[in-house]
Amino acid sequence: MYTPSLFFISLNAFALSVWAFAFWRGSGAERWAAAVVSGNQIAFLVFAYVVEWTGVAQTNLFAQLFLDGATAIALLLILLRFGRPWLGLIMLLYAAQFALQSVYLVGQIKKNNWHVHINNLNFIAIHITLAVGTAQHWLRLRRAKLAAK
Repeated sequence: MYTPSLFFISLNAFALSVWAFAFWRGSGAERWAAAVVSGNQIAFLVFAYVVEWTGVAQTNLFAQLFLDGATAIALLLILLRFGRPWLGLIMLLYAAQFALQSVYLVGQIKKNNWHVHINNLNFIAIHITLAVGTAQHWLRLRRAKLAAK
């Protein structure tokens, strides 16, 4: 049975707090982006639980590849609808994630420390970008309310 590490739990807690912040203070763009990003993470965690972290590298990489590609496409649609620059950055980060998974899958390279570190840094960057986009919207809305008084 797989026992998640403290780092894995803290990464997911950080992601959960960013999603909650986006749903609490964000506009439609932030909420849609948080829904897509959280859906990606939840789908992968469910998949990983179902296959019980068997270590079948190709299956796990293919699942990550599919989910990251689908997420990048969904974020592209949200970007086209709302046109926020931070959405473009998140979409590009997911495209980089897709490229990482595809290199390891096509090259038949087993996951190593480089993959784990790049994957985690990209995950953190995606969520920081979402948090910054939500904070920008919240501050813009706050300034507008203060200016209206």
